[in-house]
Amino acid sequence: MQPIRPPEDSQPTNQVSAARLISYQDTLRAIGHWLDSQEAEAFSLFETPDDVVVVLEKPVHSASEHHFTPAHLTERLEEMQRSRADAKKAPRGIPGFGVESSGYRDFFRALGFELDHAGAHGIILVKVADQFLLTYSYMDPVHGAAWLKRRITIDEPAMAEIMNASRSRRRWNDQRRRFWPL
Repeated sequence: MQPIRPPEDSQPTNQVSAARLISYQDTLRAIGHWLDSQEAEAFSLFETPDDVVVVLEKPVHSASEHHFTPAHLTERLEEMQRSRADAKKAPRGIPGFGVESSGYRDFFRALGFELDHAGAHGIILVKVADQFLLTYSYMDPVHGAAWLKRRITIDEPAMAEIMNASRSRRRWNDQRRRFWPL
C-alpha cells in the first residue's frame, strides 16, 4: 500500500488550516454518516475553498450534487453526537469492500485522521466499484516548503490497514485513560 502520510523526513502537522474550520477527521466522518444514510455506492468528493462537494452517482446514470459548508458539517456532527444510540443500527461495511467497519462513517473518520496528520489540503476522493482514489496537496518543508501532490489508490487491503491503525490508536488511548487519567 502507498502510505497516506508524507515521507518520514517531512514534519507532520496536526493543525487545521485557516480555510478549513473543521478537521478532516470530523469532516469526513460527518459526510460518511450522510453517505451511509444514502446507501451510496459510487461518489466523488471535492474540497473547495468554501465547502465540500459530494457528487452522488445514481444507478440510472444520473448524479446529484450536495454541498457541505462548515456550518452544515458542524450541525451534522452535533446531530450525530445526540443520536449516538442509533450508531449501532448503522449498516455494516462499505459496498464493494469486505473490511469490517461501521460503513463510510467509520472508515472516513480513520482516513481523516491520516489526512490531518499528513497536513493535507484540497482533497479529492472518488469511489468507484471496489476502490477509492485519493489525491491531495501537502506542504513539504524538506524541499523548501514546496507544495507537493500525492495520489493514492485505496483498495481493500489498504482500507484494512487504515482501519487497523485506527483501532490500535483507540486501544492505546483507552489503556492510557485507564491508567493515566487526565
